[in-house]
Amino acid sequence: MTRHTVTWAGVFTADPYEVPPAWRFNWAAARPPLFVSAMLQATALIRSVASAAAACKGSTASTSCRNELPGSGGEALKRTNMRICRVLAAAFAVVAMGICTVRAQERIEIFDAHLHYNQEPTPFYTLDQVREVFRRNGIIGIVANSRPNKGTLELTQAKWPELKVVPFIRPYRVRSDIQTWFNDPAIFELIKSEYARGGYVGIGEFHIYGKAAGSDWVKQVVDFSVERNLYLHAHCDEEALLILFRHNPKARIIWAHTGFSVPPARVGQLLDEHKDALWGELSYRGGITGGDGKLTSDWRSLFERYSDRFLLGSDTWINERWFGYDTIFKEYRNWLAQIPLEQARRIASGNALRLFGLQTRN
Repeated sequence: MTRHTVTWAGVFTADPYEVPPAWRFNWAAARPPLFVSAMLQATALIRSVASAAAACKGSTASTSCRNELPGSGGEALKRTNMRICRVLAAAFAVVAMGICTVRAQERIEIFDAHLHYNQEPTPFYTLDQVREVFRRNGIIGIVANSRPNKGTLELTQAKWPELKVVPFIRPYRVRSDIQTWFNDPAIFELIKSEYARGGYVGIGEFHIYGKAAGSDWVKQVVDFSVERNLYLHAHCDEEALLILFRHNPKARIIWAHTGFSVPPARVGQLLDEHKDALWGELSYRGGITGGDGKLTSDWRSLFERYSDRFLLGSDTWINERWFGYDTIFKEYRNWLAQIPLEQARRIASGNALRLFGLQTRN
């Protein structure tokens, strides 16, 4: 049976970010063929009653005919009314089930595994505003990595009871370090001094491409992470990714953006080759959905096989990403709703909670 994906968003609201869940209606969840079929049956019954009434109209109508008109107490009409009521009740029961399903999907918890709270020189949002962004999007945890690391420390020190903050060391002091960090001994000293503060779980996000990953300083960073059981959050192409693993096969890497456009089949091969060592983070990842918003077959297959290997992220590297935060996670929720719930839960938050040794909420 074909499942439709038309979404009715109700009416416009004063809130520019979110349409209240109660006003959303997902026809895929409500099984429109059942609903439409029931409504057509009810319409046909109503029309038959109207036709009978028209035929009996006038003083020449027979008594038996008039007995079937509304208010006459006719048995046939009573039976017809009961049928109409049963059909309409069934139709609206289908609708109610659909709405309940959508609301359940809307409540799915999400862990943002790629968040920057950059301060150059001040952040786009205050901490209170950031907290509200997380609240309305159902965010229960974040991987925080910021430029400079002051932003990450502020998020950690906020100690919001509803949010788990996993701090990573960003190997950048200023934006220009992106282009030079891998050959700069001062960056390795920065990593060591930040690690000495305590509490860090990983290093990154860092940018590295091709053979630049082969530098001695990059190898030292990889070895440092392995020795201290830290994750690496690498924004890199496939060539650099493989070099990082050659530096130290025990490295554990979260692949930022899952290579952007690396073919899904190749992504699957890399996940197979690096079991318990490679995870894909999905911000900016192309090809997951088509132009119609539907999950593509390649990615549906990947999620079926590797639902325990993917993470979601916002990548708030510029202010526009903060402004569009609600839209980013609305798009995630759209395709999460198209896969089995257990897969969706793993990708949305379960994998991150497991990787970072955090307790899952009940």
